[in-house]
Amino acid sequence: MVLVSNGFQAEYEIGFTNGIARCGLRPLLVCSDLLMRGRLDVGVTTVNMRGSQRSDRSTWRKALNILRYWWQLRGLIRSQASRTVHVIGLFTLPSTVAALIEAIALRLASRHFVLTVHNLLPHDAHSAANRWLYRWIYKLPHTLVVHTARMRQALEDEFGVPARRVVVMEHGIDHLAPRGQAQPQWLARHLGLPPGRRVVLFFGAVSPYKGLAELVDALVAAPDAMDAVLVVAGRCRDGALRRALTSGLSTLVAQGRAYWVDGFVPEDEVLHYFHGADVLVMPYRAIDQSGVVFMALATGLPVVATDVGSLADYVPITGGQVVRAGDIAALLVALRTALTAVPSASRAVAGAERFLWSNTVRAVLPAYRSVP
Repeated sequence: MVLVSNGFQAEYEIGFTNGIARCGLRPLLVCSDLLMRGRLDVGVTTVNMRGSQRSDRSTWRKALNILRYWWQLRGLIRSQASRTVHVIGLFTLPSTVAALIEAIALRLASRHFVLTVHNLLPHDAHSAANRWLYRWIYKLPHTLVVHTARMRQALEDEFGVPARRVVVMEHGIDHLAPRGQAQPQWLARHLGLPPGRRVVLFFGAVSPYKGLAELVDALVAAPDAMDAVLVVAGRCRDGALRRALTSGLSTLVAQGRAYWVDGFVPEDEVLHYFHGADVLVMPYRAIDQSGVVFMALATGLPVVATDVGSLADYVPITGGQVVRAGDIAALLVALRTALTAVPSASRAVAGAERFLWSNTVRAVLPAYRSVP
């Protein structure tokens, strides 16, 4: 089968593909220059159709790249004997109309079109128009893959998708990396943090739905709310949110209570952030599923999160806690509790073993075998 990620999270792209290979299949992964080939298992074949993904390319070069990619992908799919294509990431373009066109093209080119639904609607774009368009998008794949039973129910109730077309496959972990096997001092040295200072980590792209602005405002208003430094590791592309965050974070940074790694964290440094932190905070306002919590599971890092989407199903395994969404006061109390606790990282990692991709992908294998 052909796997298409369209530049989705590198950890997910590698992990899912390896999981499929470890189950005895030989996937063909369509990739770009950004693929971490060194982490792919034997048995995985790749074809680089996306090429350069440099952000400084001109608009016309980006457009030409996308058109060439779509044409080549169509030809590749039609050349495959099984003609099974599984889009494991997002669509190529953020526009919902473009996503609909892409979905139609994939349905026409493939014999069996499988789509992983990471979120029912695009982040921060839950408009009535998008909801209507996605009802049509979800009619096109032969099989839809979701990560939670709650998402399957929502596809049935809100988008009219028959249950027989939906497969629940839990999110996976490529490999376990317990914190006890790491060098936790790396992060403190890298950021120049005071020795022995506790670290609360916020990791990933900064977007409005993740609730970071509310957490920062609460910390500014309450200097004694948390005896730790907040490390924000992620870029913010939203102009209004960036301006709001810059004000609050500047105050916390000046007080030695925060540090903002404003940009993309290189893949070879990601584990160091999780190994060097004491708690992962996820003050999200809305989400269906998040790969960040699975990185915490893989490393044994406790999580404090709001009760949105399926986070409550996984956070307790880390030894952390969920609080009511929007209740920042309760979130700060939970953070203080987590910072004073002595969690068992080895126990948390042991609880995560069932989420190894070689186990979770088995749920989708029957869909591959049912190609007409």
